[in-house]
Amino acid sequence: MSDVDLSAGSNVSQLAVTRRLASELARPRRDTDGPWFSSFDDVPLVCIVTDPRGRILDANRVAQLFLNVERGLLRRKPLLHFVARRDARRFRMRLQDLRQGPLEPMVVHLRSRKGAACPMVLLIEQVAGRTDLLWTAAPCG
Repeated sequence: MSDVDLSAGSNVSQLAVTRRLASELARPRRDTDGPWFSSFDDVPLVCIVTDPRGRILDANRVAQLFLNVERGLLRRKPLLHFVARRDARRFRMRLQDLRQGPLEPMVVHLRSRKGAACPMVLLIEQVAGRTDLLWTAAPCG
C-alpha cells in the first residue's frame, strides 16, 4: 500500500475534474502523426494513452516534459518503465485488474528518464469505444 493519504482530497478532486475535461476533449484521431486527441496537448496534467498491456501510444506535452522524453521516443515504451521499482508489482497487478472494470485512483511513484521518483495520483479509464487506456496523473500533496 501507499504511504500517501488520498483522503486529503484536494489533488484527487482537481485530478477528477481535469480528467473529466480530458475525457470530454477526447476525440480519437484516425492518423497517427499528431496527438492522440484533438485537444490532448491542452490538458494541464500528465495524460498518457496506452494499449491494454500498458504500452504507450501517445503522451501530451505535460507528460513529455515530466518524463523528459520526446513524444516519438515514448511510443511503444511500457508505462511501467517510468514507475519506480517499489511500485512496479502493484502497478502490474492494477493493470491486470483493469480487465474487470474501472478502478479507484492509485498512487505510484513515477520517475522521469533522468530524475527522481515523484508520488503521483493516477486515474485510469478506458477510452470510449476503444480498448486503449487514458492515464491522468497529478502530484500528491
